[in-house]
Amino acid sequence: MSIKLPPRCSDRYVLVRQAGAGGSSTVWLAHAGDSARPVALKVARERSFAPALAAEALHAALALSPRLPDLVDVGLLAIDGSVGHRVELGSDGTLPFIALGWVDGDSIEAQVRTGACAPDLALRVARDAGEALGDMHAVGLAHGDVKPANLVLGGDGRISLLDLGLACDAGSTEVAGGTVRYLPQDPRELGDARARDLLALGLVLAELACPEVARSSRPIGAARRATVPEPLAAICGALLTPEPGARPSARWVCETAAELLHGARSPREDLAAATAGRSRRQVRAAYLRLRRGEIAGATGAAPEVAPWLAPAIDVAVRARAMAATGGSAPQARDEPRPDSLLGPLDPEGRIRWLISLVGPSATAWPSDAVLGASETDLAHALDLLASRRRPALWSVRDVEAALAGGGAPPPKRTAPARERLGRGKLDAAAAASLALRLGRVPLDAEAVETVELLGDRAPAELCLAAADALRLAGELGRARSLVLRRPEGGAVRADILRRAGDLAQAAELARRCVEEGTDA
Repeated sequence: MSIKLPPRCSDRYVLVRQAGAGGSSTVWLAHAGDSARPVALKVARERSFAPALAAEALHAALALSPRLPDLVDVGLLAIDGSVGHRVELGSDGTLPFIALGWVDGDSIEAQVRTGACAPDLALRVARDAGEALGDMHAVGLAHGDVKPANLVLGGDGRISLLDLGLACDAGSTEVAGGTVRYLPQDPRELGDARARDLLALGLVLAELACPEVARSSRPIGAARRATVPEPLAAICGALLTPEPGARPSARWVCETAAELLHGARSPREDLAAATAGRSRRQVRAAYLRLRRGEIAGATGAAPEVAPWLAPAIDVAVRARAMAATGGSAPQARDEPRPDSLLGPLDPEGRIRWLISLVGPSATAWPSDAVLGASETDLAHALDLLASRRRPALWSVRDVEAALAGGGAPPPKRTAPARERLGRGKLDAAAAASLALRLGRVPLDAEAVETVELLGDRAPAELCLAAADALRLAGELGRARSLVLRRPEGGAVRADILRRAGDLAQAAELARRCVEEGTDA
C-alpha cells in the first residue's frame, strides 16, 4: 500500500463549476485533462497562500484513508477562461493549486438542521468519520474542523470527511481555527487537536440523534444532558467526556459502530476485510508518523526503506517547490544530494514503530529478528501480518513468523461477541466466563468490547466490572459511557465520573454514597 501520485497528473484541468469558496481559495469541480475523472480543484486566491495549500497537500498525502479525498496533484496553475493549465515555471498570473479526488454527494448539514435523519445515519457517520479521523490521528494529524458541513453522504451510503485546510499536528494545544459551535467553551475541556476532533464528532452524532441538541445554542451541554438512544449512547457518552485525555480513540469509535451496524445486513467477510484494511493503514501510518519531521525536509529516499517513504517525500518536494516564492512544482527532481536521502530507521526507531503498533508489551520482546531484517522486508512482513490480525493482538512469535516468510497463523474462526453470545439473554456460563476475563491484567480488550456491545443485555455487575477494568487501563471515556447507562456502581462510578471530568455529578454521587454508607 502506497501513495500513487504520478509526477504530473495532467497538463490541463477543465473547470466545470465553482463548488465552494473561502477567504484563501476557490474550489472548482473540474475534469483532469481529456478524461472524465472529476477532481476538486482548490486554487489559492494569491501566491501568498501557497504555504498553507502546500501543507494541506502533504497532509492529504500522509493521511491515506478511504474516507478522505485522495491527493491527485499539486503545483501551479494558469487559468484561461474555463481551462486551467498546469505550468512548471512561476510567472505572473499563475496560482498555487491542489487537486483532490471529487466526492459526489451532499453534506449531512440539512439532516442535522431539519432532524430528518435515517435511523442508522448517526452510526454510519460514527463508523466512517471515525475511520477518517483514526487514519489521520494514526499519522499524527488532526482534522481541526469536524462538523456536518464537512461530512458528505455519498450515493453508496458511505460518509466522507472533507476539507483538510485546518489540519494540524494531533498534539497541538493551540486552537488556530475551527467552528465555534463544535468547540467547548470551557478551556479545560479543549485538550489537544485530537481530543477536539473527538468531542466535535460526539456532538455531531448527538445532533443527528436528538433534534433538541441541534436546536440548542449551547449544544455541548445539551448533548451531555440529552437521552441519546441506544446503541449510539455508548459512543456519544465516551466522546463527550469533559476530560480531553479520557476520550476514546477514533479507531474504537469506528470499530464499535461497524459492529453495531453489522447485524444481518453486512457479510462477516466484509467486516473482516474492512478491519484488515484499517490494520494495514495503521502499519503505514505508524511508520510515517515517526518520519514526518524528516520527510518535511528530505529530497529523496534510499532504496532499502519502507515503500511508503519515497511517495511521501515526492509530495513534500513538490509542495515545498510550490510554496517557495517564484517556485514551481517540478515534473521530476534533480538528482538529490546523497546526504539528503532518507535511509532506514535506526534500531531505536524500529522498536518505537513496533511499540506504537502493539503497545508497551513489545518493549520486552526479543529484538534480534526485527533488527536483523532489512526495512523493506520488515515493512512487507508487518503489512502482511496486519492483513491477518490486528496489531494489538500480535505476539512476538507472530512477528518472527512473518519475517521468516510464514506470515501469521490464520486466526481461529470465532464469531463476534454479539453473534457468539446470541441475541437473547446472556446465559450464566457466558457471563461467568466474561467476569473472569474482565479481571485479567493487562486488559482483555475483547471481553470489554463484548460488554460494551451487549449494552442493556449485560448484567449490571458485568457493566461495572468492565467499567472498572477500563478505568484501571486509563480508558476513562469508555468507562464513563458504561456507568452513565446504569444506575449501579456507587463509589467506583463516582471515581470514574470524577476522573472523566464530570465533577459535579461525581460529587453528588459520592455524597450519596457517604450518606447511605455504601462503597459499591
